[in-house]
Amino acid sequence: MARKSCPGCAKGIKKEFNYCPFCGISLKEIAEQENFGLLGRDDYSPKLPIRDEQKIPFGLGKIVDSLARQLEKQMGSVNFENLFNGMNNSGFKIKISTTAETQEEEEQPVQKKISKEEIKRRIKLPRVDANSRFRRLSDKIVYELEVPGVNSLENVEIKELESGFEIKAYSKKECFVKFIQLKSEIKNFYIEGGKLFVELKA
Repeated sequence: MARKSCPGCAKGIKKEFNYCPFCGISLKEIAEQENFGLLGRDDYSPKLPIRDEQKIPFGLGKIVDSLARQLEKQMGSVNFENLFNGMNNSGFKIKISTTAETQEEEEQPVQKKISKEEIKRRIKLPRVDANSRFRRLSDKIVYELEVPGVNSLENVEIKELESGFEIKAYSKKECFVKFIQLKSEIKNFYIEGGKLFVELKA
């Protein structure tokens, strides 16, 4: 007598049986499930008796639920009708950028090209050590340099060295110089009230 194991309870049953006499599972539906792929004939998956509860790692369920809620919220705010109607007219672009790329795109002070005459004038100026002080904030270090007579960032040069930065600020009569011995990243610099402020990443 040909026998096989029930996929539900694993007990031996006859091959011609359509239902398991022990657990009552439909063997015909199981066969269809195997013949028509993962979802069966009508996208229906027969329920098998649960023998061993499968547990996911601790905390993973909360993470998945949180991501699902965020995705649902974002998708809910998209007006798909307007989005796809506009595709035929002007099209649309989606740009994904990292945090680093976003920071690079932020407006930074741009130094213009210096003329040869201005370079010669700056070379002849007497060098003066700029009086300075600094303060440390939560996410940055701010250097405050006294540069009287310097009223434009075009007159400021910042050169990165191996051990820090060399800052030069040119007025009509003097060249104010400051060495910052700190290996960091300059976030911003600006002039205000005769002082040059240089913000470094903490």
